[in-house]
Amino acid sequence: MYTYWLEDISLKDSPAMGGKNAALGELHQCLKNENMPISPGFAVTAKGYWDFLTANAMVPEIESLLDSTMRFRKSQTRAG
Repeated sequence: MYTYWLEDISLKDSPAMGGKNAALGELHQCLKNENMPISPGFAVTAKGYWDFLTANAMVPEIESLLDSTMRFRKSQTRAG
């Protein structure tokens, strides 16, 4: 399963969900426990994210873009 409702996620889920999603789940639970109105939400697991990128052959393109961005930044640092 790649998606989980925020109300079902807590900080202990950080390894599978990622830190930000786990923190959102924790916040969602805290606000709900204080009877504050909060919209339902969901999060995608880190594995789901990577499986999506892999299945759609997006990893090489992202790596290439990141590589060219890093080369550009290094050239700007040397020039500055």
